[in-house]
Amino acid sequence: MPLMSHSRNIISRRLAPLSSAGAWPDSVTIRRAAPSDEAALAKLAALDSHPTLSGAVLVAEVQGEIWAAAEIDGAWVLADPFRPSGELALMVAQRAGELRMAAARKARSDRRKARAAAKAKAAIAA
Repeated sequence: MPLMSHSRNIISRRLAPLSSAGAWPDSVTIRRAAPSDEAALAKLAALDSHPTLSGAVLVAEVQGEIWAAAEIDGAWVLADPFRPSGELALMVAQRAGELRMAAARKARSDRRKARAAAKAKAAIAA
């Protein structure tokens, strides 16, 4: 390939504006899915060639559209393959993992408190 055509390609890439579909979003909202999100989640699952997610789900929403989703109690993650949503899928999956760990810590704490209360009650009864 001649040098001139290569440099022409570089210049044309610099001057070409980014398409709105390929640009990283300005703001993202990560939230729990609501019942009204079922249709959007079904569409996302179909785009990602995956069955719909079950149970509690977190979504990454950009300008009112869901780009990625993850099960809170499971391991499945969905992302829109036609948008730059890979990093959003990772963010949603990480947040879902954090919520799982927080729930597990709370459950352990509740069990410890219940055992301590049972011991205290047994000590008083004795």
